[in-house]
Amino acid sequence: MFSNSAQKPDLTEINHPLIYKGQESELPSGYNKDCLVAMPRDPYWLFCYWDFNEQTWQKLTDYQNNICTLRIRSKDTELLKVPVSLLAKSWYVHGNFAGLPLTIDLGIETQDGYLPFLTSNIVNMPPDSISQKTDELWLSIDELYLDEYYTKIGASPLFWQKEGKKKAQYMASPMPLKEAKQKEHLLVCDTDLIVYGKTTPGSVLLQNEQTVPIDTNGNFQMKLKLNEGLQNIELVSYAKNGLVKSKIITIKRG
Repeated sequence: MFSNSAQKPDLTEINHPLIYKGQESELPSGYNKDCLVAMPRDPYWLFCYWDFNEQTWQKLTDYQNNICTLRIRSKDTELLKVPVSLLAKSWYVHGNFAGLPLTIDLGIETQDGYLPFLTSNIVNMPPDSISQKTDELWLSIDELYLDEYYTKIGASPLFWQKEGKKKAQYMASPMPLKEAKQKEHLLVCDTDLIVYGKTTPGSVLLQNEQTVPIDTNGNFQMKLKLNEGLQNIELVSYAKNGLVKSKIITIKRG
């Protein structure tokens, strides 16, 4: 009898050269690099994160009693200033930003004015309305079938779009030729694949990461759907002593 009780083994307990058993490392708190990155969350929310190198951080400590702010500007126009904590290293900013190109400065408020330390990339905020871009002309399916240039074989959808502009403002990718109506006639056939074999008794057998039931003698048998095209069936057997065996069966159904 076959048993369904077999479980995937704990791979950390198997002596395998590809399994790392050393000490895991933690991600660093920073990368010692000046950067300020901005990105849109939606038309009204902007997200940014920052980091400093050692020299910039030393300069900032001279202004530890000053207010640090994010200055949001569109081209040369200042839109908003938001007080932030330098140690946060990331911040969400809310404002009326829809459709605007934005740049963020991270700096210190001083008696002489605003002193920026970092400047972000330019980010284009999405609009808060439906796109005004529409297709000027749509073709029906019948019209696509009748166009003689769709009878050609090959070429990419971009090629057909360029060809289609000779007759219309918009074209979809090429359509198949319209077949003549025939009398109903149907032939359907299908097949399955049976894979069987044997492994060391007491092992755990996986087929494409799925557990395969084996009997007490190590025999196994499975029935698989045989789909069109090329298929790779990978079998991996994990023995109790830590040894691993694998087999790949390649099958092509035309």
